[in-house]
Amino acid sequence: MHRASQAHFTYRASSYFPGESDDAEFFAWRRGHHVHIGHDVWIGHGAVILPGRSIGTGAVVAAGAIVTKDVPAYTIVAGNPARPVRRRFPELIAGRLAELAWWDWDHETLRRALPDFRKLDIEGFLEKYESAEPSGLPQFNPSAAS
Repeated sequence: MHRASQAHFTYRASSYFPGESDDAEFFAWRRGHHVHIGHDVWIGHGAVILPGRSIGTGAVVAAGAIVTKDVPAYTIVAGNPARPVRRRFPELIAGRLAELAWWDWDHETLRRALPDFRKLDIEGFLEKYESAEPSGLPQFNPSAAS
């Protein structure tokens, strides 16, 4: 916003003026301000997430929300600017889901679990899959993810 104009031609000049180059400094800034979105995040229609923000695993961003600050895991946010509405699940449930890490399951395991994703409440789902035979579910190795 520090420039005389925010118009597209000022940073994407090659699209408007033959022989002009795009603003490398502008695009370097954009590349340095990624948005990080966790697993199992739902983002409503028309929501805007500002550069450099992080949306935690399991979060919900309401339609039309303007996210100006990081959103913690399993938190529902709404509004302009987006503010926490409530937790999606209590901390204990969120921790158990993070430990289960179903998003790391292979495609076939997800398919077999599909009826349970659809029908079981969160407690029932966790109880069933936390106690599943290790050979029946993929094991997540945190050191392999880094």
